[in-house]
Amino acid sequence: MSETWLKDNPLLRHHVTIPGYNCELRSRNSIRGGGVGAYIKETLTYKSRSDIAAKELDLEQLWLEFPGRNKHKRISHTDHVLPCPLVSDHDAVYATINIKVTRFKIRHKFIRNLKNFDESSFIEDFKPLPFAASFGVSDPDEKLEILSSLIKECIDKHAPLKLTKVTRPPAPWLKDPVIAELKEQRDRLRSAAGTSNNNKETWEKFRAARNRLKELIKSTKRNFMERILSSKKPKEVWRVIHRILHPSPQRITMQPDKQNNFFASTAERTIGINAHHVDDHASIINLIQSLPANFDNGFQIRTVTLKEVIHELRNI
Repeated sequence: MSETWLKDNPLLRHHVTIPGYNCELRSRNSIRGGGVGAYIKETLTYKSRSDIAAKELDLEQLWLEFPGRNKHKRISHTDHVLPCPLVSDHDAVYATINIKVTRFKIRHKFIRNLKNFDESSFIEDFKPLPFAASFGVSDPDEKLEILSSLIKECIDKHAPLKLTKVTRPPAPWLKDPVIAELKEQRDRLRSAAGTSNNNKETWEKFRAARNRLKELIKSTKRNFMERILSSKKPKEVWRVIHRILHPSPQRITMQPDKQNNFFASTAERTIGINAHHVDDHASIINLIQSLPANFDNGFQIRTVTLKEVIHELRNI
């Protein structure tokens, strides 16, 4: 709807409510007239995107975000978005934008299987390893290869490598025990709700647990990011950035010749006079030798006393 002529007043909004529908309004409080709004059926899941509208405050706009699927039906503007010429002064301009979310690409990696790892057994097998065999060779690379192969064989025996499939991006904040407990509670309630023949009370408990879990994950993620990015350890910060935030894989390249040419041409770009390059080394030497030995008005650094230094420090 457009030209609603409503204000942000609960009493006025009470008169325009329609049973079975949620009313989203964006009114003009400073002047008379204007305002846009929309009625959304209560069975539809949506989210008001006031953050988008806040980027252009001078425009009368209302942004609503709908999921790609609601229950068993895809939402489209032909089914759910209708102009209201009888209610509004003129038809509102509306648009439906389908946004495809980039999904995480499944990848595989090798990890150590520690399910049957026994620390005491590993120590017993590690102690008698023939590390002295490395003294039989003189090449440092061969020594390192012998030591590495002995240690690797022992580790592979007690914690072999296994190929795993990574289906989700890394999320270290999900290791919180409170989140794990809420996940189990949510799954139990979801299973109970599915077998309770549409018991309303069971579904309400499931939705409450699900919403608590979502809010907890958001707050835990935010606290994790703030703690890591405010850390004074650069290695820890960059490790999290490269693992979670996925920066550009392209490396920052530096071209020394281009940088040198930029500074060498500073005078030419500033004054607008072409620089004359002197390739004759003899002429440069003659120029230096022709300079007088002493300059009366040349640049000199005089000796500074301790008293002057203390005086300047006190004035800072």
